[in-house]
Amino acid sequence: MKFVFACLLLFAALGSAEVLYDNQTQRPYFVVIKDVEREHGSPAVSSERAVTVAKSFLATGGSVWGLKDVENELGNPTVETDELGFMHVTFEQMYQGLEVITGVLKVHLNSHGEVYAVNGGFVPDIAVPTTASFDAKNAERIAVAETQAIIQTINSPLVAETKLVVLPIGVLENKVEDDVHLAWQIQMYEDVEHKSYAIYVDAQTGSVLKALDGARQCDDPRPFVYDCSRATNPNNLSSCSACGSLGYDSYLYPCRPDTLYPGYYFGRRCTPTDSLG
Repeated sequence: MKFVFACLLLFAALGSAEVLYDNQTQRPYFVVIKDVEREHGSPAVSSERAVTVAKSFLATGGSVWGLKDVENELGNPTVETDELGFMHVTFEQMYQGLEVITGVLKVHLNSHGEVYAVNGGFVPDIAVPTTASFDAKNAERIAVAETQAIIQTINSPLVAETKLVVLPIGVLENKVEDDVHLAWQIQMYEDVEHKSYAIYVDAQTGSVLKALDGARQCDDPRPFVYDCSRATNPNNLSSCSACGSLGYDSYLYPCRPDTLYPGYYFGRRCTPTDSLG
């Protein structure tokens, strides 16, 4: 119901918005502004201006996802300009200074600096403690043991990075409930088999919440724009992955074709099909 109300607000503010929702969870994943032309060419605005426009749009349009405070709920943006002259402003979701896993919104602007689409995901109404009861060193020991069990080796995998994050397990697993936890994210690397893993340990209880094969799925876990020519199954848009050749072709949300420029697609964060739990 809250997404429906936010959608009505968006229509009132923008007039021609189309909102797409995941069929299973009803989470919004794509907003298209129909009356904005997708004109390409040399960008007419600076990156700084693109960020200002994107923030202004999200101040209203972000309500579809449950975004309430652009300045405090989103991190510092990055701006990419593609070969068409389109600009893509990426915001990672933050909760009291901590990264929210899966929380990324990407605002797409045409060459005139007008917003014509937004895609991604956002976890609304987070309410978890931000102080860990379970310390990082113990979490790392658990992650080492977990990684050894996964790859069935006595070799000691390396801890590449450890940081405190907010982990919505339900979103990762495409479930209706967000199931949000404060977690230690431990990036592990095993230098014999040359495998990497992301191990998530509950920062309150020390239990393993999630283990993902490949800490950096698809090389970059953020929503992105890509050419779907590398899709593992061209007849199935949900398999349209820029990293299809790596064996990853499962999306939390389907990708969406751009009808104006055939072969030009918007993607969502993908997750390995062999998620480890």
